[in-house]
Amino acid sequence: LYSKQDFDEREDFTVPEILKADLLDTVLLSKKFGGELRWPNPPPAERWRKAEELAHLLGLLEESGRLSPLGEQVQRIPLDARLGRSLLAAHALSE
Repeated sequence: LYSKQDFDEREDFTVPEILKADLLDTVLLSKKFGGELRWPNPPPAERWRKAEELAHLLGLLEESGRLSPLGEQVQRIPLDARLGRSLLAAHALSE
């Protein structure tokens, strides 16, 4: 699959998935269930804050931090939140 040289040049450990994953859907789920999540290894606070900021920009959260009606609709669509928001916007434009 790869050469010994390639293997030797790789890092000993990969970056944890929580540091790479998009947190937008996780933010929306936590708001839906109305509680703090218990993390074995929590994501960096800055990444969580940015995901909440994006949710506000997309209109998925109210100023209070609760899910907006649009956010609730997006949660029911079995897609990534960005795609679900795009789908709802396209539907609104087609009416």
